[in-house]
Amino acid sequence: GTMMKRRFGVLAGLFALISVTMVTAGAPAGASPPPSMGNVVLFVHGYNPTSTSTDCVDTFGTMMSQMRAQGFTGSLVNVGYYSGDTRCDLNLHSYAGYGDRDSWKSIAAAFSKYVYNTYTSHGVTVDVVGYSMGGLIVRGAVYGAQSGTSGFSAPINVSDGVTLGGPHDGAAWYSNLCLWGQCASLKPGSGDLNWLNQNGNPQGTAGTTWTTIGSFNDDVVPWQSAIHMSIPIDHKIVFSNVSHTGLIHPNYMNAWAVVNRAGNALGVRPGKIMSGVSTGKCIDVRQSGTANGTPVQLYDCNGTGAQVWSHSANGKTVLTAQGKCLDISGASSASGTKVQLWDCNRGTNQEWTIGADNTLRSLGMCLDDPGSTLTNATQLQIWTCNGTAAQRWTFG
Repeated sequence: GTMMKRRFGVLAGLFALISVTMVTAGAPAGASPPPSMGNVVLFVHGYNPTSTSTDCVDTFGTMMSQMRAQGFTGSLVNVGYYSGDTRCDLNLHSYAGYGDRDSWKSIAAAFSKYVYNTYTSHGVTVDVVGYSMGGLIVRGAVYGAQSGTSGFSAPINVSDGVTLGGPHDGAAWYSNLCLWGQCASLKPGSGDLNWLNQNGNPQGTAGTTWTTIGSFNDDVVPWQSAIHMSIPIDHKIVFSNVSHTGLIHPNYMNAWAVVNRAGNALGVRPGKIMSGVSTGKCIDVRQSGTANGTPVQLYDCNGTGAQVWSHSANGKTVLTAQGKCLDISGASSASGTKVQLWDCNRGTNQEWTIGADNTLRSLGMCLDDPGSTLTNATQLQIWTCNGTAAQRWTFG
């Protein structure tokens, strides 16, 4: 009796609600990436094991208030997907046919169509934040759309994604007791999770920067599962004293530090970095490679993912593309040392300062275009800072 009730109560938390945040683009280019505080923010609730009715405002009211206090000025929109949902601004049933108890993958497909029809097709960039199962929905929407999976929309433009307690590698051990429906789709090794984990860093049409957040005190989604994506280590954050359902500690949406960190992750827009010698030339990852040691070079700006750089300032500034960091070879500070792509490892040779003079500095040196060349495929280097156009870079 008591143990069964307790277990069911914890299991209910597994399907605790989902949050999804979306943001539009637009701000003039400058020395540093423009913030995206005026974008539309969408919130999506999660699985309810006891009914098909969830109160959207009850779930996200605190988070919305805090984001307003942080400076978010855009529309805050609550998205529902159960037929009995209340106080939501729209329902995903309007965008695709699915059953209330179908897998999160079906909801992700509906969500992709909503994002594409409402935002992407109108040239609007969005950010997403998924809480619990919502992490799978938002990530699944990007991946399904990117990969052309049946039932999903065309590729969608999602700039930043934050997941809060998302069961990327499955929920806690007791989810294995689930045999069908949404519950079963969340257990470790489920077919839909295996599908999702074919790509640990899915990308929207103009590049997506993911941040995963978990907690050591989350007994519904293990912290290892909550950060189980193939993304830079500085984008994997684990808190203490946050619980999944809020029974012992506050849940993610009601923990100030978590919401603040999520807001910081959403306040940055990935984009191209243009040369001071010619704005037609961009910092580029050679042949869109992802292997360690791939040269970072100068190339004609072409809008591909190999030229979409994210700026992250978690105490230190890192620049990432293709899910890896801009890195100084061998951590050498000698003039002429080449730069490359490498696994993010928090090394000082991956920490960059964005200067008011539009320089990018690391190890006391400046990122430099050798000889101010405009030749495509010229590998960039570091050099003594000298104030020339070859060391000026502008985010666009």
